[in-house]
Amino acid sequence: MTMVAMLLSFTAFAQQLGTLSCDDVSATAGGETAYLEVKLSTEDVTAISGIQFFFDLPTGVTIAKDEDDEPDVSFPIARKAHNCGIKAAEAGGYMIYLGGDASLSFKTDTDVVARIGLAVSKTVKDGTYDIKFVKAAVSDKSEPVISYKVADFTSKLTVTGGTVQPVTCAISAEDVEAVAGGETAYLEVKLSAEDITAISGIQFFFDLPTGVTIAKDEDDEPDVSFPIAKKAHNCGIKAAEAGGYMIYLGGDASLSFKTDTDVVARIGLAVSKTVKDGTYDIKFVKAAVSDKSEPVISYKVADFTSKLTVTGGTVQPATCTISAEDVEAVAGGETAYLEVKLSTEDVTAISGIQFFFNLPTGVTIAKDEDDEPDVSFPIARKAHNCGIKAAEAGGYMIYLGGDASLSFKTDTDVVARIGLAVSKTVKDGTYDIKFVKAAVSDKSEPVISYKVADFTSKLTVTG
Repeated sequence: MTMVAMLLSFTAFAQQLGTLSCDDVSATAGGETAYLEVKLSTEDVTAISGIQFFFDLPTGVTIAKDEDDEPDVSFPIARKAHNCGIKAAEAGGYMIYLGGDASLSFKTDTDVVARIGLAVSKTVKDGTYDIKFVKAAVSDKSEPVISYKVADFTSKLTVTGGTVQPVTCAISAEDVEAVAGGETAYLEVKLSAEDITAISGIQFFFDLPTGVTIAKDEDDEPDVSFPIAKKAHNCGIKAAEAGGYMIYLGGDASLSFKTDTDVVARIGLAVSKTVKDGTYDIKFVKAAVSDKSEPVISYKVADFTSKLTVTGGTVQPATCTISAEDVEAVAGGETAYLEVKLSTEDVTAISGIQFFFNLPTGVTIAKDEDDEPDVSFPIARKAHNCGIKAAEAGGYMIYLGGDASLSFKTDTDVVARIGLAVSKTVKDGTYDIKFVKAAVSDKSEPVISYKVADFTSKLTVTG
């Protein structure tokens, strides 16, 4: 396996070998190449065999080309024998990597890992933009090579010589009240702008709580109107690819929105009678407005939230939280057991529990004497359906459930006892085991699930 492959294949949470940072940079829109320098700070550069990080660039900013029409990126810290480069990342943006044979050391006379040429389009507006670097890691010279996460870092790109930013604007949504199973409740999204005539388009995305949907009008169409728009505008609501909804308003760049109202959209909400009494957040994200330049350029607008208060439904289930105790283990030693616990006012009101988690590299689910996952569910009864399985997005999913009339035991708070096998290759240190997408379900008909806060366990490895 090559150094770069190892760098991508191994991740450990341990002491840092070094940190990465990036200088801020200034550029002229449509001007010469601006250079971004990523630097390494370490006590001993000779102990490092590989470096990688990912980053994305603002709209209108790209990697510059050199005289050979190749990416204008150099690696001052690397030697000729190192394997270095920049490539498109699968999730978007770019990946920088430097590596090679584990015995090969980086230069000691410079701290510049990469010098990245940026081409800033003349369409980029004046302003300061964040360039965020994530998933950074450095690898050591152990056998096998192990890489260590490095803290995310940011560079600020200041652009001048472009056109002036559009007028300041914000989008917001009023809070709304509704009766479960009652009449349509209307949510109003509003625009605040110094000069609405400078704006040619508006969009935003949002999702609704379980049991809340877009109401239908008398023609069985979505009950959504756009008071700010003129007849010639193209407006609508549609399902978003990632779930939820997208609202859009636009048209010819020369067409202005009305100036006698600030209501962008009036959205009818149908609240099912199964929705519990309470207050729910409706979060609006990826909001943007576009100007009237040629070509039209869009600008992000801050996310915003509306609170939906529901009455007339049933009472919310007892407050509950899920947590995991910290655990200690010996690398290459016996199975260590991680206990996940439920804290609730009334466990008999709960019919199901689930959560997802991932384990550090080198840590796996232990096997019992039957070569099955060494995981037990003390809180569950024999009739419950419980288990652990691989999650589609990686890691594991724990689930406990069954017939809604079936209650969990009341003499223990231990949801799951998870056996961990820690490989002898795992370095001494403390590792986070993060539990996400936790939820409990009640005993209503139909059953409704409620999100539970994420939680973390710390695994301390010695030996």
